Order: sequence, then C-alpha cells, then structure tokens
Amino acid sequence: ERLFDGVDRKVLFRDPSAGTESYLLRMAAGSWVPAHDHKIAEHCLMIEGDLIIDGLRLTAGDFQATPAGTPHPAIVSESGVLAFIVGEIL
Repeated sequence: ERLFDGVDRKVLFRDPSAGTESYLLRMAAGSWVPAHDHKIAEHCLMIEGDLIIDGLRLTAGDFQATPAGTPHPAIVSESGVLAFIVGEIL
C-alpha cells in the first residue's frame, strides 16, 4: 500500500478492538514521511537501512518507541529503510 511517494507499507495484522496494526514500512532512499501525531503508542524495530527522526539516526537492530499523545516530527531516510512497526490503524 502506497502511503507517500517512495513510502510503502504491508499490513501484517490489524486489531480493530485495540485500534492497532502491525506492518512493514519500506522507504526509498531520500523519501520522507510528514510530521504527524500519535493517539496511541507506536513501536518501531529497524530491520535494514536508516531513519532520521528529529536528529536521532536509527539503523538496523535499533528500537524506537513513541508514547501516546506525542507529536512525531517528519521522518527521513537517507539510504532507504525496512522497519517493523506496531501502531494505530491508519
């Protein structure tokens, strides 16, 4: 499923009762996701590549959690990324 130019996801599991879904996020080199809010917590496990979130660089094996109610700055990938994410249903 295409989210933005160069940004795709594959939903693996959706739990409507909890309002959550698990998915793989793939971003092409140089792609980005605009700033957004989180109503519930989001967990991200980096599989390959890189993500830059508010100056924090994540690479393969890194884990990042965004608490519920937290604004999420824009996300950029310099070399492309594959990540496993659990968060709210989009």
